[in-house]
Amino acid sequence: MQGSGYGGYGNRSPVMVMSPRLVGNALPSYGGHGIRRQMIVMKPQQIAGTIQPQGQLARSVGASTSPLVVQKTATTEQPASKGFVRPAVAAAPTVYKPQPQAYQDPGTMLSCTSLSQWCSGEAEKSQGLCVKRAIDPRRWQPVVDRLVNEMQEDAEGTISMVSIDLNATEEECQQKFRKAATIVSQNLSRVSDLAKLVYQDALALTDTTHKLLPQAKKILVKLELFGESVCRRWHRDNYVSRAIVSYNCSATQYTPDSNVDFWELEHCGNNDCIIQDKSRILSADVGDMVFMKGLTYPGKAKALIHKSPELKYSNGKVVTRLVLKVDVMDLDDVGGES
Repeated sequence: MQGSGYGGYGNRSPVMVMSPRLVGNALPSYGGHGIRRQMIVMKPQQIAGTIQPQGQLARSVGASTSPLVVQKTATTEQPASKGFVRPAVAAAPTVYKPQPQAYQDPGTMLSCTSLSQWCSGEAEKSQGLCVKRAIDPRRWQPVVDRLVNEMQEDAEGTISMVSIDLNATEEECQQKFRKAATIVSQNLSRVSDLAKLVYQDALALTDTTHKLLPQAKKILVKLELFGESVCRRWHRDNYVSRAIVSYNCSATQYTPDSNVDFWELEHCGNNDCIIQDKSRILSADVGDMVFMKGLTYPGKAKALIHKSPELKYSNGKVVTRLVLKVDVMDLDDVGGES
């Protein structure tokens, strides 16, 4: 059927004709006069950039007429030997929301063999980078529990933090990286193995982040404890980047873009609405060195969708995690100094 102008907004969508079907050898008439009706349902039209809700579905001939309802046409009479039943019409949904156009996911998380691979061309195509490293999630738990007991009321949050000004020579930057690594690990000095590990990770991650983002003017290094106060909702970081390591319990969860309802993500939907398929939720492991690109990362692949892992409990209490973060918050002052 040829489409016609509709309400001044161009052609309406193609029609769908609901065909009747035979029912055994029964011979009832249809509509009392042997004339079958075609039900034509108008599909939603997109007007001025917004999607208009679909009108009521097919109505009978006696219903009130509306330009958004149905049209009735008569066809040839049916033989008396044929009988038909009215086809069922599904109820229309009542809630409509715009959906993003389908697109191909960029790489979600690139598994790397070393931190040097983070600076490769291959890494530019991924939203996240990960160096796998096996650490028993229970190995450092007693140390973390002791830190929590010592901190008492301040049992969550930042243990130590260093802001590194990168407006310096390369040699001076390396000295600052070593100093920052010493500061963030010094509270763990009673456990030499863990203190050494945190020192090495902080030094390596600040140096690698500096190489990835040489235009950055500042790097923030933090060692933190996380219990109940975590970001449980799926999100994208509204800054440049974060390198992160979890030393016990569990680690960051993430998922591909194609598994996300972006309307729900951007309009405060809950996690069950944001994620389309829970089987596609992925997770880093304890000990993994992960680099997550934020919304303002200077590249095509960015904005990894992630969240904190689900809370775990021991003896009725939330298990606290020890986490190292190396952040670049912004690049706004690039070019501001000579």
